[in-house]
Amino acid sequence: MQPLLFVPDHAPAMVSSEFGDLAGAVRHLEKAVRLEPKFAQAHNNLGIILRSQGLKERAVAAFRAAV
Repeated sequence: MQPLLFVPDHAPAMVSSEFGDLAGAVRHLEKAVRLEPKFAQAHNNLGIILRSQGLKERAVAAFRAAV
């Protein structure tokens, strides 16, 4: 893993989510998993947010990528 690459996008994603900016959170998480495809926590968080938006198929794909 390359922590300096994905942490900057994972942390803002969580802040965005907390403030209700789910689209921003998704953007950050998608970048985080693009930079570090094995970052399970980012995939899982992406799945949670996508599921909350009713995007079931994308959420399932994110959850599968987390395992």
